[in-house]
Amino acid sequence: MIDLDLFLNGYVCLRGIAVRINNKNIGISAPGFNGKTTLLKKLLRMGADYIAEDYLILNLVENNVYPTCPLIKENFWRRRKINSELRKILAKNAILENPALLDDLYLVQNSQNPNCSTNDKKFIDFLLLNSLYFL
Repeated sequence: MIDLDLFLNGYVCLRGIAVRINNKNIGISAPGFNGKTTLLKKLLRMGADYIAEDYLILNLVENNVYPTCPLIKENFWRRRKINSELRKILAKNAILENPALLDDLYLVQNSQNPNCSTNDKKFIDFLLLNSLYFL
């Protein structure tokens, strides 16, 4: 219900990451198990500042991205904890604590599926991809 209430008030929750790099706030949304956390760790090692991991919360009216903490993640077949490498990186890197203006948002299709067509997608397609958060 929280995600639905947020959506009705101009916010969306997507699967994704966000970082500040070169004074730009960048969000990336992609399906699960497509390397978002791996990319996040690489960007942080290159000097990016952490904004969000796993949950990308956006205010579409004000074009803001909201910081989220890395959470213990549960999958239906196993329990996945915060990556120990990510934990060490976050201990050294800056972590944004306030909403920030989102400069760029990249929407990525499933890179793991060889049968996935690369036809043009609209923003609504990515909202539908993340619609299970409403359930």
